[in-house]
Amino acid sequence: MSLTEIQPSKHPNLDCIGASIYTVLKYLNFSALETAWKQCGAIYLKTQDSPYGDINGQYMRTVDELKWIHNIRVEGRAEPEDDLFLANIQDRLEREVPTIVLCNMAELPYNPYYQDLPEMHSIIVTGREDNQLLIVDDYYRYKGLLPIEQFLQASNSSYRDAGTGEWYPLHNRSFELVLSDSLHPTPDQLIEAVRCNLSVLEGRCEVSQIKRDLDVPDDVNVEVGLKSLDPFLKDVEAFLASGVEITDDHLDILNHSLISMAQTRAMYANALQVISEKYQNFGELAEQYRSIGHQWKITTNMILKAFDSNRSDMVHRVLQKISSIQTQEYEAVVKTREVLERVGVVV
Repeated sequence: MSLTEIQPSKHPNLDCIGASIYTVLKYLNFSALETAWKQCGAIYLKTQDSPYGDINGQYMRTVDELKWIHNIRVEGRAEPEDDLFLANIQDRLEREVPTIVLCNMAELPYNPYYQDLPEMHSIIVTGREDNQLLIVDDYYRYKGLLPIEQFLQASNSSYRDAGTGEWYPLHNRSFELVLSDSLHPTPDQLIEAVRCNLSVLEGRCEVSQIKRDLDVPDDVNVEVGLKSLDPFLKDVEAFLASGVEITDDHLDILNHSLISMAQTRAMYANALQVISEKYQNFGELAEQYRSIGHQWKITTNMILKAFDSNRSDMVHRVLQKISSIQTQEYEAVVKTREVLERVGVVV
């Protein structure tokens, strides 16, 4: 398949960046797509002046997750000078290398949030025709030509972080993926990911290390483990009780949290399924996490409905749903300990 023949991938359990990476890995004939995303944690990040924070299933950067076990390198740069940025993209195109570009979603005219939602998004550049670039957007299942002027407006502006509401400049940030010569990871190698995830979910890891790895600002409080769901639920409850009007921004932060939890569980189930090819009991754990991921997905749909309905009532219902999911999460942790001990892993 040539670079220009790349089509958007249909993967409902990945965010925009994950979906872009998935499509590039597929183009590179990477054999371990089902295990590239294997982290499954729970952390709660809250700034001092916000009513509530962001719960997240990822406890390491995506770059580190791809390097972990699979040895996939993400080589990227920010190039504020538009001419140099375009020259870098042209160089990759000539080498038949797809370029992942971070951009402001509100500056992309083909998506439903054009000129409305200035959040970070990712696209893939796969070709060029005169003054237009051929792009692939997996999240919106779009492939088409984008005028370079519009492309640069999207790649060299500022975006609002969905989790914190803060604004950050993009400065033409682009990435390419470099694969190692390593073979498909073995079940025994993937068990290390299960052991690490369990440590995070049980809150047995160093919070300071996670803050350093994620480059979290000093004024952000971080709670780690499934117990971090408790302050998250408490803070959102207190916000609702305050009677403050629930804005779209408030709902966006909640939606960002719930999507992260849903996606990490659904993708983690794939890695567990691979392990079950050697250790059968991991198959039951895979189904457990696949079910939990589906339950988190239901909460994202509920939040989307909250945009057009009684917001306070719907958010209350979401919190009740999360409380029931939390019980299932703890049950999965107990099950994980059992299956790891059964195969002789010290946890």
